[in-house]
Amino acid sequence: MLHDPASHPIPSSAGARVRIAHLLVECLQRQPTHLVWSALSILTFDGKGENTLFPGEQELPNNPRPANSKL
Repeated sequence: MLHDPASHPIPSSAGARVRIAHLLVECLQRQPTHLVWSALSILTFDGKGENTLFPGEQELPNNPRPANSKL
């Protein structure tokens, strides 16, 4: 969706800005124990529901921020 927005429109998000979060959680015996890293982004959609890519606004960071927090 981020690389070819015209081929993956989401009409229900037309004209909206959507916050997304990517999280990597470490689990021990199927229980979350540690937040390894997180990356936050904002996607902006045009009137057709296509993601409008503005450099630096929606793209995920190349080096997500380590979270180093116990859950």
